[in-house]
Amino acid sequence: MRRLSSFLSCALFVIGSAGCGSSPASPTTSTAATNSYALTGLLPAAVNGVPQSQSQAFLLGQGATVLLRLTSASEAMLDGTTLSTVAVGLGLGTVTNGVCTVLPGAAVTASYSADVQLTFAMPAGNDCVQVSDVTVQQGPVSYTITLTY
Repeated sequence: MRRLSSFLSCALFVIGSAGCGSSPASPTTSTAATNSYALTGLLPAAVNGVPQSQSQAFLLGQGATVLLRLTSASEAMLDGTTLSTVAVGLGLGTVTNGVCTVLPGAAVTASYSADVQLTFAMPAGNDCVQVSDVTVQQGPVSYTITLTY
């Protein structure tokens, strides 16, 4: 009886171990691929008191939820100092005839943050990110945005 018990314990261990490999035969869950891009640019200073904006286009092969995060923004002040707490407008839109039109509900005012600042379901096609001056900036703002979908 003791020998049968030992045999059954070993058999159960071997059978149980066979299912514990690092690559299961059929996964039970799957994750979608994530695309992430760093967009960099230089937002011009206000011209004669008129805030400026800049846009960058991107192409989505199919509709997707897009996440934006302002990973850096630094305004070069006229006295040579740098302001790293500058706020800018971030918007997601579509491109028509070379013009970026921000979609309703797809814009926020943001400062540098480790957190996602804008999430929006974008259509397939020619889309864009718009960065805009919201404070009538004295100097140009160099920025980096992480775009993920």
